[in-house]
Amino acid sequence: MPEQEPHVDQAKNVFPTFALPLLTGAQKRFEALTQVQSELTEKATEINRYWADRGRSEASLASELACKLAAAHSISDALTAWQEWSDIQEVMKAGTRLLPNGGARST
Repeated sequence: MPEQEPHVDQAKNVFPTFALPLLTGAQKRFEALTQVQSELTEKATEINRYWADRGRSEASLASELACKLAAAHSISDALTAWQEWSDIQEVMKAGTRLLPNGGARST
């Protein structure tokens, strides 16, 4: 006969014998719930990290654009900076479409 865990032995003293399978089943469901909750927390952390990195990247690109515009000596230089910014935005949008759900948040 397999050795039972201590909390099961303690439960034998408190609950009638017919209730023990219910307690064991409840414990297994609780452990499964805990596992799912842990996985969801890990996934949420991963998603949060992705969006934080994306936000930092966009802030860096916006800062770079501002520096290029400030350093522009002609309208042509400014238009070139804006065109580069636009091209980068299109690349980022295309990259987002590669994500599940096209990068859209699901509710």
